[in-house]
Amino acid sequence: MNRYHRPPAPRKSRKKGWILFLMILGLATASVLYFWDSRRPTEEGETLSTPPAPHKPTLDRPRVVVFLPLSGPFQQEGHSLREGIELGWDELEGEGFQGEMIMEDVNGEDFNVAGAAQALAADPHNVALIAHVPSLMLEKLIPLCEKHHMVLIAPASSHESLADHDSVITLVSSDGAEAFQGGQAVSRMGFSRVAAIHDSTPFGKLLSERFKEGAMEAGLEVQEVAASCDATLFSRSIAHALAADLVFLAGSPVWGVQAAGILSQQGYEGKVMVPQVYDRFILEDLHEHYKGRLLVMRAPLQENGHDASFGQFMHKFVAAHLREPDWLAALGYDTIKWLQEDLQRDPLRREEFKNSLMQRFTAGQTFSGASGKVSFGSHGEAARELDAFYYEKGDLLPAMESRSRSSAMETAFP
Repeated sequence: MNRYHRPPAPRKSRKKGWILFLMILGLATASVLYFWDSRRPTEEGETLSTPPAPHKPTLDRPRVVVFLPLSGPFQQEGHSLREGIELGWDELEGEGFQGEMIMEDVNGEDFNVAGAAQALAADPHNVALIAHVPSLMLEKLIPLCEKHHMVLIAPASSHESLADHDSVITLVSSDGAEAFQGGQAVSRMGFSRVAAIHDSTPFGKLLSERFKEGAMEAGLEVQEVAASCDATLFSRSIAHALAADLVFLAGSPVWGVQAAGILSQQGYEGKVMVPQVYDRFILEDLHEHYKGRLLVMRAPLQENGHDASFGQFMHKFVAAHLREPDWLAALGYDTIKWLQEDLQRDPLRREEFKNSLMQRFTAGQTFSGASGKVSFGSHGEAARELDAFYYEKGDLLPAMESRSRSSAMETAFP
């Protein structure tokens, strides 16, 4: 019996068949995977969708970073600011604010200012940096903050150049403005023979020139004396100031101690005035030679005894620490209180936070708080009323007899 046998397909036809089969199988598999994956819930219970267009992140828990000297020679200043900042932050959280504060010790063994600044600038959750650091550190921090649209608040920094930057807010008068007011203060106090001794640094020359300007505006002539770094020449140069009723030391605290010591050795019997950058330890050293004759520039705070914000701060600080605060603690407290309005904005984004804050601090407004009143110019420069006080073993006593006695805040010297 003959059977019909289908002739074998040519090799090329069989190859095309396999290719067609694999194509159909691939399309079917892809379709199944597509529909299955598009309907599969994610781990968070959400469906996948086309990624949204990039946008500036809204911050649910914004962070404020604080750089302070919590160890080393300036730790007392750092801890005073820390206590005020933390008290203000506790009040902010008590009103329902959901945020974080990170405190860094700039004198810590592992602290690197450049690395820390890079890390905080790269994270958009960090909306502000509060820093009490030397000027060399500020020079590294300012460009990073400006580049990443983050505001830098230097509460107690008085360097003249800070107002030139549109990302920096300082809450105290500049060195030049302080020296100018010092010149006016000595005129009001009735001195007739006044000298300004300055070192060779730009800082010293600035203080001397501005002190002289303030005195001359009030009708008082000032003798300027440049002091050489050489000890022998130093003694000779300041000898010209021995006949003055008052000498203003226009220079760094270390230099000022040397100048005051030589004046004392040469028999100077008049009064000495120093800028507010001289801390209590240096003033204690100077007080040994100038009891009842040492003047320091400070903000007049006696009127704050009747100010509600000052009273509230004083009460809460004493309850928390069982002692009275100093002026730096009040300044730290005000820093947080004055940020509160912008920190509580909803939604909050770093660049918008900076812009709204800078608009408030460059609008010529005057702020009143626990540290007194401060106003801001069109470029964000701070202006505080300063006056001269006698330093007497930790107490600040008003130099003008018409002024009332110092308040509890003044006696708790920073």
